[in-house]
Amino acid sequence: MNILFKKYKGNKFNIVRLGGVLNLFIWTFIVIAKDVKPSIVFLPVAFFLIGCINMAHLQTFSDVKYKNKEEYLGLSTSIINTAEFMGSGIINLFIGFMIQINGVGINGYKKGFMMFIVMSILTIIAATIAIKEDKSKYYDELPEVI
Repeated sequence: MNILFKKYKGNKFNIVRLGGVLNLFIWTFIVIAKDVKPSIVFLPVAFFLIGCINMAHLQTFSDVKYKNKEEYLGLSTSIINTAEFMGSGIINLFIGFMIQINGVGINGYKKGFMMFIVMSILTIIAATIAIKEDKSKYYDELPEVI
């Protein structure tokens, strides 16, 4: 990710916003346009792209040592790790409740998978508001991009 950020030479959060927008388009296509029944050929490509986009969250683990004082590194890493797993557990629980409330048919899955659309919108908002771009010491230490 750091190589991508150095090549991009812009705000890191523009890449996060772009990922949020791509996620939003993919899930909107699956849930709304295709009524939760996209073609079998589309699904592997879509899920591969979604997986690649969502792996950008790993950047937080590498940035934590540059954005926090040394005595707080363990605490800040544990907060990031806890928040990640709590969030995924809560999202799965919410999707399960929505499917159970609305039935196991198309309507239930459509309402349950709306959570992915909401999370994509929240990602775009979070990457837009009040986040200072990091031009810290490690930015110049990144490997050169060919």
